[in-house]
Amino acid sequence: SFAATQLDIAGPAGSGAFGTTVTVLPNGNFVVTDPFFSQISPAISNIGAVHLYNSDGLLRAGTANDLVGLGAVDVNPVTGRYTAIGTLSGGLASENQALWTGNPTLGNDTTLRVLRQPILRLRKGQIYRTENTPQSLVRSLTLKPATDTTGAGGRGLAQCIGANGDVAVYILGDRSLTEPVMLPP
Repeated sequence: SFAATQLDIAGPAGSGAFGTTVTVLPNGNFVVTDPFFSQISPAISNIGAVHLYNSDGLLRAGTANDLVGLGAVDVNPVTGRYTAIGTLSGGLASENQALWTGNPTLGNDTTLRVLRQPILRLRKGQIYRTENTPQSLVRSLTLKPATDTTGAGGRGLAQCIGANGDVAVYILGDRSLTEPVMLPP
């Protein structure tokens, strides 16, 4: 008979609400949110964190009082590259959303694990430019197609992240127009 296996993980130092949400990814990795995570050194309270387990990645907003919630996650089932949109509360409403990307195949399990950590790619309130938009502020970010309600994208449905790490994201800018944008890796 099949027996379920339970894995208990203690939150890392600085945890405030570790395990608020848990999302299992198609490659077996899982994402755990901690909206009240506090950085210990230098001390920054309530920056929030999203932890990627089995690949030892860590998503973190860069300013104090950003409480992170996981909005959407997309993983390329072949390469393992992933992207995530998080909602940030506790700060300015004009900066309350961010997009990160990561590659869990980089680095190693010891000295180079920092290479596996997600990279903040775009944040609400940042200035962006495209061929069609000379300059605009990011007002909202959306991963599309959002057809997999789990956010994991492992059901053979369309992906937002390509094999090389490029990300298809929709950006709502200053002119109240939503523009599809391909972010290079």
